[in-house]
Amino acid sequence: MTAAPNPIATHNLPFFITAPGDTDVLFNITLLFVVGSIVLTGVIFLTIHSLPERMAHKSKKIQLDIVALLCLLALLTHEHLFWFAAILLAFIDIPDFLTPVKRIASSVESIAGQEAAAGSPGDQSDSNPPKAVPADQPRQDRKGAAHAYTTLGYGDVVPVTRWRLLGPLTAMNGVLLFGWSTAVIFEVLRNALMTDRSETERAKGRVWP
Repeated sequence: MTAAPNPIATHNLPFFITAPGDTDVLFNITLLFVVGSIVLTGVIFLTIHSLPERMAHKSKKIQLDIVALLCLLALLTHEHLFWFAAILLAFIDIPDFLTPVKRIASSVESIAGQEAAAGSPGDQSDSNPPKAVPADQPRQDRKGAAHAYTTLGYGDVVPVTRWRLLGPLTAMNGVLLFGWSTAVIFEVLRNALMTDRSETERAKGRVWP
């Protein structure tokens, strides 16, 4: 016995309605579209998310490390503030502080002769034994440092060649600290005199401004 179709049902089905047992083409197309959209959205998201790292790729290593760390924190915590901080840091050109410091350290090592002293102890022959340090050498060192620090400059104590650069550096340090100490003492005395004069004027009934 066959049931009669509903009189209001359509007699012509749409083309995407498949017969029982046939392949559902519309479903397959929809599945491919959804999967492609998810993959494309992920690619776009990760591309935008890695934008600060690609911008800071040609910058300093420490700047790139900080930017990459901020991007990783933004990805794991879903906090967009880290991403904005990373992209702002990628725009900023941080000065290179390490290279001048390394050059200064290398120059100081060369002046101090540490590179030559790094050789093997067997390089010294028995015919050239190391010279003994005079008994008054520490006193002479302190005397030379005091002469340089106070910019007195008697000239009777001259360091060896590799340490002569320390004399001007010590003199500059002494000039700076003596000038700073003079300014501090002057300011302390000025404040003391102002306070004393203000108290005197207040005792006389007048207020010192």
